Amino acid sequence: MEANKQLKQRNLLFKEKFNNLNLYLKYTIVFIFIMLIGLLPIEIKNGSFLFSGLFVSRDAGFDGLKQHLLFMNDFISHIKENLFSGGISLFRYDIGLGSDFINHYTYYSLFDPILIVAYIIPLRYIEFSYYLLIMLRLFLTGIFVVMLAKKLGIKKDKSLLIVAIIYVFNTAVLFSAFRHPMFINGPMYLALIFFGYEKIKKNESPVCFIFAVFLAIISQFYIFIYLTFGFVLFEVIDFFRNYKKTLIIKYIKINLYYFLGVMLGGFVFFTQVYATLAGARVGSKGFELYQAIDYAVIIFSNFLPAAGDHYTAGIGNFFVFIICAYFIFKEKKKSSYSIFFVVLLILSFSALFSYALSIGSYVVNRWLFLLALPSSIIVGKYLDTNVETDEVSIKKTARVVSILFIFGIYSLLSYGISKVFLNETFLTSLGILLFVLAILISYLVYKKQIGFNFLKKILNSKRLYKYIVYNSLFVILIVSGIYCFILSPKDALTTYYSDSDLYADVINDTDFYRVEQERFVAGLSDFSNDGIYYGYPSTSSYNSITNGKVLEFIEDYNIVNSNNSVGYNGLNGRTRLLALNHVKYVIIRESENTLPPAGFSFYKAINVHKYDEVKNIYDKGGNILKDSNNEFVYEKANIYINNLYLNFGVIYDSYLTKKDIKYLSNVEKEKLLTKTIVLDIDSADFNKFSGSFKEKKSLVDTINSNNILITNKKIEVLEDGYLSFKILNVQTSEVYVEIKGLKNIKERKSFNTIYSTHAYTREVRNYGYASNMYIENENHLVNLGYYENEDELEVTIKLDPGVYEYNEIGYYVVDLTELESEINSLNQNSLTELEITANSLKGKINTAIDGYMFLSIPYSKGFKVFIDNKEVEVLNANTGYMAVFVQKGNKELEIKYFTPGLEIGLYVSALSLIILILIIRFELVHKTTRNYQTNKNEEENEKNSTVYK
Repeated sequence: MEANKQLKQRNLLFKEKFNNLNLYLKYTIVFIFIMLIGLLPIEIKNGSFLFSGLFVSRDAGFDGLKQHLLFMNDFISHIKENLFSGGISLFRYDIGLGSDFINHYTYYSLFDPILIVAYIIPLRYIEFSYYLLIMLRLFLTGIFVVMLAKKLGIKKDKSLLIVAIIYVFNTAVLFSAFRHPMFINGPMYLALIFFGYEKIKKNESPVCFIFAVFLAIISQFYIFIYLTFGFVLFEVIDFFRNYKKTLIIKYIKINLYYFLGVMLGGFVFFTQVYATLAGARVGSKGFELYQAIDYAVIIFSNFLPAAGDHYTAGIGNFFVFIICAYFIFKEKKKSSYSIFFVVLLILSFSALFSYALSIGSYVVNRWLFLLALPSSIIVGKYLDTNVETDEVSIKKTARVVSILFIFGIYSLLSYGISKVFLNETFLTSLGILLFVLAILISYLVYKKQIGFNFLKKILNSKRLYKYIVYNSLFVILIVSGIYCFILSPKDALTTYYSDSDLYADVINDTDFYRVEQERFVAGLSDFSNDGIYYGYPSTSSYNSITNGKVLEFIEDYNIVNSNNSVGYNGLNGRTRLLALNHVKYVIIRESENTLPPAGFSFYKAINVHKYDEVKNIYDKGGNILKDSNNEFVYEKANIYINNLYLNFGVIYDSYLTKKDIKYLSNVEKEKLLTKTIVLDIDSADFNKFSGSFKEKKSLVDTINSNNILITNKKIEVLEDGYLSFKILNVQTSEVYVEIKGLKNIKERKSFNTIYSTHAYTREVRNYGYASNMYIENENHLVNLGYYENEDELEVTIKLDPGVYEYNEIGYYVVDLTELESEINSLNQNSLTELEITANSLKGKINTAIDGYMFLSIPYSKGFKVFIDNKEVEVLNANTGYMAVFVQKGNKELEIKYFTPGLEIGLYVSALSLIILILIIRFELVHKTTRNYQTNKNEEENEKNSTVYK
């Protein structure tokens, strides 16, 4: 008894001390406590303290390992190394085939001011900085929403703490925190923008509002689109709810202030608009309506910590949703935040809305974090008032919640039966029956007059604060537990990528060159940015804002590309494409069992990690192979050098137009690339190519199959199904296999196709219609390697189980005996003495012919080319690259680059800054005048009071 009494006294003493603390200190303590407990699943799995591991989901999303941390490491190191020694390169020739530095990384928070943390902490601790930034962003998100809540009149510390906890520890925000950390900038700056908005409404300074908008746009332009929608929607609601003619001017001013904040970030706004429009991801991937499972996730993710396809994740807190529903029903005059909540909730059920908000790209619900703001504010207001509950509102709440649960369960059942039964008529009948049943049950629930005491007890409970905190802790525990299965081990950068100088001593070349590979770190065949880390220019790049011209080239020549609209993963070893892109080295791991392309000979070998084919990256300890002594297993990465290397800046003495080659096969178009240049326009004063470029295609008549049924251009594939055929007499040739019109009859289902011979294997990934990387690529053209002498080459094609349609299967055997003479001929007239500086490329021309110089740099309006200091016209050549006309003789060439949109963006930012300074000055003068007038009035009142006495 005495012990219990002492324990109670200690608890009371601790509670009293805690209550006496500053609000923000209280929040800090609670934040750390919830983080420590909430991240236990990840801590236990990885044997780490707090957060660790990088996002590498089960469904082929490797963003944490292959983008976020890798990019942060690259641009921070690049800026730190070059800021005071040569300047920042606006165009980086060592990022993939070449990329704009600003456009490549702004999507990944290049200008995020919070990244100052990563600049201060030494680069060798970059992974720690990465985790720290996640925590810092989440922490500040809570701080900013507390500031907003106080401005809205929420006074009690408990209520303000709950607002912060709900806003930070909800499913929508945490879902992004572990997956795409820079997306936390969305909820963080949303609260700050609304705080600034409330200040203006109270006739306070607009400076905070303008800065909040500015910081939001430069930190994460993509998420800023959602922020802007959320703010505009709320502002419209707020305006019409409080409509007075006298308020019109104020709301016009608010919008002008918002616009000023955007223009203050003009250097990001204009560059990103250009990059988006000129990028590869703008085009539609297809629209799809929500399926039953989507509706189930939308409903239940507001009550439970659940997430689904389309980046769907609601607030995930049962108590929060209950309070919001009750508060809204109880309000006589609905507040702006209540209407905001209801509108957002309704919009969450519309696939068309999500499609439109993603600018017609694909259906994605990354905007759902907006729901967290009104949810947290409503709960804060409810807890701050202590008003007695209303029986009628409780009944309405219970009805709505019950009906939502009924339709959530109906959606789950509909999804379940669609997986069990295949008969369309039966499914339709059962679906209608279930829907009618759901309507009937909902009607009975609506009409039933019962007290719903369960909800009443919750809403009246003195422990409601604790329920919400416990539920928030439950949310982070569940989200953390889920992410255990989609995160890499800790120290992933050093474990997987090892020493950044791994290839430095091997590939040390001053030529303009690139490196081709088909297997990357972690055993992946796509999603590659290895070159960024190891410091060699690559034919691969994985980035959400990829130069659209590169993707045009890949599409025009039908190059195998699993990354589709978010990058490219090599040139499929196609010899002429390798030459065109100055590929000087090819890296082939021993485990690939692949022969090098034509013209490549062994150069050197290095030891690299070997990967376990059974394990996955997200498994405990990762997928690096270990022996019986738990030591890493290594294999050779063989490096081959190109003996048919094409110099940079070669000059062609003839041309063709894209119109001229429109009806050629992809193989024939490729064959032309070492013979002539392909331009978008005609040249009246120059020679057109008239040589030979035809290539015979052989159709496959005899196909052997295993677990496959082929009938009427339809392929039904069972487990381990494959087909095969033989190609006779292959001599010094490259072999291409082409399947035309290949598609799954279930258009939304993704599938893989594996093409192989005894010396080569290539896996081709087809994304389903309306998925985020879908492109319409029904015609597969796959290079199966170069062969010196094969009397009988067997080709095997393995498909995932399913039913497919196709038009024809054929192959090309491309003789390469003339390639060496073509390369040598082109190399006779090319650019020499190359010098690459921060934002220019210089060289000398010594040519005996007039012609078009081909520049294998992705086309961009940011480039200007000068010959002997005179600017010349830059043409789009070979689909997506550049060319300039050069006259014979000795000349100097210089290529300069400036990010498109940056110049006007800087001018706009500078002008906006001047306007902001004037506003700040006006506010200071106005404040001084106001204070002076207040003091004067007080003095007058004091005098009058004295006289009166």
